[in-house]
Amino acid sequence: MAIEIQLSDPADCYNDFLKFLLSYNLEVIEVGVEIVYDDSVRGRNLPHLSKVQRDLEVYRRVLPCPVWLIRLKEDA
Repeated sequence: MAIEIQLSDPADCYNDFLKFLLSYNLEVIEVGVEIVYDDSVRGRNLPHLSKVQRDLEVYRRVLPCPVWLIRLKEDA
């Protein structure tokens, strides 16, 4: 398993997807885990769960590696 935490730039998630793909193809990992913000977290240009989910749906054809998403929520 490979775990990546993205809390600043959503574009960095793409780099993580490539790392997951390479590691999966080399049989180093069986699953990738991406930790991002919940949609309720305010802020511009943050990696939010819904955006990353949409991206994964688009890349599913070329990204055979399972990717689990974990969302971080703000304290109320």
